[in-house]
Amino acid sequence: MVLGFDGSFSGDCTVITGAIIPKSEDDPVKTFLVKAWEKTSEDDDDWRVDIADVEQTILDFCAKHPKVLEVACDPFRWQRSMQVLQDKGVFVTEYPSTSPRRMVASCAKLFDMVTEKRLVNDGNPLVARHFQNAVVKIDNLGPRIVKEARHSPRKIDAAVATIIAVDRATVARMEQIVPEFFG
Repeated sequence: MVLGFDGSFSGDCTVITGAIIPKSEDDPVKTFLVKAWEKTSEDDDDWRVDIADVEQTILDFCAKHPKVLEVACDPFRWQRSMQVLQDKGVFVTEYPSTSPRRMVASCAKLFDMVTEKRLVNDGNPLVARHFQNAVVKIDNLGPRIVKEARHSPRKIDAAVATIIAVDRATVARMEQIVPEFFG
């Protein structure tokens, strides 16, 4: 199992999703929501993501599910938390979702998996909403999902966290099958 993490600070959304690594190439990757922290219309301008709660949620999930191989995190503003998790024995990898090249490849992989029915999700409405909020940006690097506008209130963080988890889960499966190529 791999967790994908896309964090925020105040006005956005912080999301942890999971992807279960398939046993064989014929088995689908299974995705699910672990937890989301999202500012609502009732929250005032002082609302902030509870960083300690995010860290504890990851620690608790990993303690309950010892088969979590890694937590892949978008590091922006979360380097300290990544270090805290590593210091407590969680294997954390950086996954900068702001890298267009990385996201083009990851989005293409997810698209292929969906169209080939190699992906199953838990049907979580927040995750579905975030995927529906995403728009496809196409440039010289290729297509990838983005927000409709930089300051749009329509969140896509659960979609990004899912893409991160799925990408890393498929890489982890390959590392298990052909370890000599991954050192």
